[in-house]
Amino acid sequence: LGVALGSMLWWSGGKPVEVPRSLLELGMLAASESLVGFALAFVGFLGMLACAVVIEGKLRAMSKAGYKDVVEVLRTASLNSKAKMRSKFDRNI
Repeated sequence: LGVALGSMLWWSGGKPVEVPRSLLELGMLAASESLVGFALAFVGFLGMLACAVVIEGKLRAMSKAGYKDVVEVLRTASLNSKAKMRSKFDRNI
């Protein structure tokens, strides 16, 4: 059980894994390897969270620039269409 647990929880690098002599050693091995695993998982989570925050900021900046461009195009199109309509139906009395 100790060899199986040692090989499952951590890569032994081809070295033989010592068989724990008691249940206490087995529990300590499992606890230490689990702690290392949780610590690495937490560091990975923080890395992914940082990447998500950076990507969100970049997307927000891109959407603001895109939004400004769309508003400008619509405003210009609206002004142009109003000018065309006025010139088309301009009554010279």
